[in-house]
Amino acid sequence: WLAGLVDAVDVEVARPGARDLIAQAQAAGARVVASAHDFSATPGADELMARLEAMASLGADVAKIACTPRTPGDVVAVLDAQAWALEGLGIPVIVISMGTLGAPSRIVGSALGCAATFATVGQSSAPGQLTAEQVRQALDALGG
Repeated sequence: WLAGLVDAVDVEVARPGARDLIAQAQAAGARVVASAHDFSATPGADELMARLEAMASLGADVAKIACTPRTPGDVVAVLDAQAWALEGLGIPVIVISMGTLGAPSRIVGSALGCAATFATVGQSSAPGQLTAEQVRQALDALGG
């Protein structure tokens, strides 16, 4: 049903049937970004790592987590989970803290190997998104 229509599909892993949807998308030739969003909190680093590992075990081509920090330590937990995943998971990862407090993770994460970040060219689609121009300037300043 997806054959020739899309290059990639983002599958929220908490949805029923996620494993089957991932397999169907890949069978149709699409790459799969397995994602998990938490708009209320940030799990600890161990839980974040477990979620990323579960995404890889589902067969995802890319693992993505976006969560809402309550403290600076939550942002550090996100970056810690990203570093762990980059070293041992075997697939690209995108790990982002949302909101104003988490906005630096969008830059730092990218500079440290995050597969992608998200920026806006108009209205933002998530809390804490920076403009594409801001992201480009920051990454250029960091040599990324």
